[in-house]
Amino acid sequence: MIKTLTTNVVKGEFFGKGGKPSGREYTFYIDEDVLVGDVLEVFTRGRNSDVMITKINVDPAEIEPYKNVAKTLTPKPREIKFEEDADNE
Repeated sequence: MIKTLTTNVVKGEFFGKGGKPSGREYTFYIDEDVLVGDVLEVFTRGRNSDVMITKINVDPAEIEPYKNVAKTLTPKPREIKFEEDADNE
């Protein structure tokens, strides 16, 4: 993958009811390369929640007021689906 990040700060939206992004952006730390539109997880309020990346390479000054409570996004495990062989049924 081509390196896309120049900072470790991104913005993203939580998924709301109906599985759509909420429309409100939050600022997060990230430890690996991501692209706009990627979906990652963050642990908040006692559970894991999905967050869609909306902006990358955010100025670290934007997270400065929240740096003590800001969360770090983690990659979601990729779901691997295997096609069942019709002969094995």
